[in-house]
Amino acid sequence: AATGCELATLDTRRLPPSYLVPQNRQRRFFLDAGETGSADFALARSAAVRGRVVGKGRDGSLVGLPDVLIKVRNSHHDVFTDRQGYFRLGDLAAGVITLEVVAWSLPETIETRTTIARNAILVAGEALELQAFILPLKETPLLQRYRPM
Repeated sequence: AATGCELATLDTRRLPPSYLVPQNRQRRFFLDAGETGSADFALARSAAVRGRVVGKGRDGSLVGLPDVLIKVRNSHHDVFTDRQGYFRLGDLAAGVITLEVVAWSLPETIETRTTIARNAILVAGEALELQAFILPLKETPLLQRYRPM
């Protein structure tokens, strides 16, 4: 490196996928002739959470709800459920998070129209399996009753 000011940057493309990218990826050095510099970057293992959103009928039957938005409150992490109502969020920092089922994404067959939230404690390097979000299904109106003669 030349003398004076040098900038070292962490190549995040080479990080394993189970680690979070640090906020500060650069270090500035002011070097005189013959000097060397080194930098340590603190890495943290990521955490994940997975679960399911289901509708519960009056008979107790459960059905997975597709295309429901799940988000981590106060973050940019969000995901839609798959066809069976399952979701997975990865690359999360360890600690307490709040997961929200976003009301506007719920199908019309669900009775509730409010945002449902649940806290979860994430551990670095682990994927937390969450209990399902169970939402009540609306009762299907009876259009016509058939009575044989």
